Amino acid sequence: TPGSDFYSYLWNDGSTESILIVQEEGIYWVEASDGRCFLSDSIIVASCSLLWIPNVFTPNSDGYNDEFYAVGAYVIDFEMVIFNRWGQIMETLNNIEEKWDGRYNGKACADGVYYYVANYTEIGRSSISLTKEVRGAVTLIGGGK
Repeated sequence: TPGSDFYSYLWNDGSTESILIVQEEGIYWVEASDGRCFLSDSIIVASCSLLWIPNVFTPNSDGYNDEFYAVGAYVIDFEMVIFNRWGQIMETLNNIEEKWDGRYNGKACADGVYYYVANYTEIGRSSISLTKEVRGAVTLIGGGK
C-alpha cells in the first residue's frame, strides 16, 4: 500500500505526496524515507504505442483493404516480416510506408491466416526512443481472385 511504510517522499518535480500522478511521458524518480533508511527509484513513463496493424485484408482489387500495412506515428527503423503457417517468409517490409499486396513471387497467396513480426523504434514527445516488437496474425481473404 502506498505510504504504509514511509512517511517522507520527494519526487523529481518537488512533490512530497506518496503518489504522483503524471500526464506526460518522461523519466520520474522518487526518494522515500521511513526515518531510518532512504530509498530511491525511477521509472520511464512512455506513451501508448502509436502503431496500428490491421487483422484482415482483402487483396481482390476492389480498392478497399487491398494491401496489408502498418500505420504509425513517430515510428522509425521499421521492419515487418510476414510468414505463412509453415514459417516461410512471404514478404519483408523494410519501412513503415511499404505494403504487402498478398502476393508471393508474383502469385496471389491462398486465403488464410498469415503471421508477422514487426520490430520498430518509436520516438516519444520527450525524445525518448523505445524499441518494440509486435507479433500478430492477419487474415487474407479473396487473394486468389
